[in-house]
Amino acid sequence: MKNKILLIISSILVVMLTASIIKGRKVDLENRQSEKDTSPGGPYESTNSTSRYALTEVISEQNSFFLNDQLARFSAPDIVKYHNRYFSIFTPGISFISVPFYQLGKIFGYPQILTYLSTTFFALINVFLIAKLARILGSSNLASYISGFVFLFATNALAYSNTLTQHHAGTALIVGSLILGLGKSNFINKFILGVLVGFGLLVDVPNVLFSIPILLYVFISDIKFNEVSPINRIGKLLVQYLGLSVGFLIFLAVFGWYNFQLTGSYFKVPQFIGRVSEREFSTDIILPGSQKEAEPEEDGGFSFPYEPRDLPRGLSVLLLSSERGWFYYSPVLVLGVLGLILFSKKENNSKKTNVLLSTVLIIIVSYSMFGDPWGGWSFGPRYLIPATAIVCSLTGLVIDRYYKKLWFTILFFCLFIVSNYISSIGALTSNAIPPKHEAESPLIGLPYTYRLGQNMLTRNQSSSLVYNLKLNSYISAWQFQWVFMLISTLSLGLLYYGLFSKEKINVKK
Repeated sequence: MKNKILLIISSILVVMLTASIIKGRKVDLENRQSEKDTSPGGPYESTNSTSRYALTEVISEQNSFFLNDQLARFSAPDIVKYHNRYFSIFTPGISFISVPFYQLGKIFGYPQILTYLSTTFFALINVFLIAKLARILGSSNLASYISGFVFLFATNALAYSNTLTQHHAGTALIVGSLILGLGKSNFINKFILGVLVGFGLLVDVPNVLFSIPILLYVFISDIKFNEVSPINRIGKLLVQYLGLSVGFLIFLAVFGWYNFQLTGSYFKVPQFIGRVSEREFSTDIILPGSQKEAEPEEDGGFSFPYEPRDLPRGLSVLLLSSERGWFYYSPVLVLGVLGLILFSKKENNSKKTNVLLSTVLIIIVSYSMFGDPWGGWSFGPRYLIPATAIVCSLTGLVIDRYYKKLWFTILFFCLFIVSNYISSIGALTSNAIPPKHEAESPLIGLPYTYRLGQNMLTRNQSSSLVYNLKLNSYISAWQFQWVFMLISTLSLGLLYYGLFSKEKINVKK
């Protein structure tokens, strides 16, 4: 009972903390969000969000997928111009999800806030999905929730929980697929797995690639040669895989229909056509949030986004660099790596280790070969957020093993506080940090690390709607960050304290 109370209190604090980082300014509420201010620190600072928001708006307001000149300029350069019509370069999954949130927000007069809350909703769901995966991997109940807590508050996942991007929805789909893949083999699980993989395609095309290790694990696990009745077994599996195929094909058909509406072809994907030329909307303002690409031809063919020779550079950028390094922005992840090592040493865990490691590696390697491993103007390695979730799910194993050791407790909280400090900077200021090669140009002259956000806090600038609306007259932005960190650490401490209790929560895995 004691642990359940601690878990409830911690969950309430998590929701409060997540609500406190919703982006917005006082003027945004006064004008009922009729203005679309793309300056840094606001909800529209990145075209990764604005292009999806523009699509949400035209679906809701005009029942269309095409953007007018005003919305195209607002979304550029993350748009495609094809046959003289503009549309978002991104797959429509996030915009489809956010339409009901937009409609609800329109009723209250704040469509942007409610629309972006769709991502916050997935961010909170991910805490529980990671906790579920951690329990499947062997963590205790409270340690599993600590794993989810670490993901949301000690990695750059926090900074993207208040945007309209694909990262949290994609993470939910991949972690959900892992949970199903590691679970029982039956028709319902297979069908839902197919749905998750199919909807992952709508959210972001690479999600299908990241699901391959999970699907292979499921297939290999289903092959058993010691069955008494192999014919009966094969029949059951055929029915199950029919369910998986149907679940996937439903969303593949939706994706093909969407592509046809835009391009006249079921197979021509906007992301492979290429972004609009930068000359299309000439401006002296640097548009953050997206990479520069060459102008596509009107009827250009397939453009493969990966280049193997870029792998060494990409690995350096995504794992170790001060620009976007995984361990630079989230040093607490070293515990997740240790958790993977501990998990791999347990008997009968070799197949599960392979699927976890393969999924993480395929995400890292694929984006390391991507032409823009920096993720444009972004905070930390945003592309690796799904891999971060998997690694965080293994943190609970380390906590269960060492939490009674004083040295580990000190180490764990030091790693968490440093990681939480960094992640809260992005969440409370701006995600638009330029890559080093752009930041050092005379025209920009901005920091290329989270120091950009530190400078904003020093100047008393915050993106938090709660701070800008209610608290800026009482405390500085820097003080608000430390209050945020204090409550985050307190919430984590409650869960950690519960580990020392002999009471256990009976939760079905």
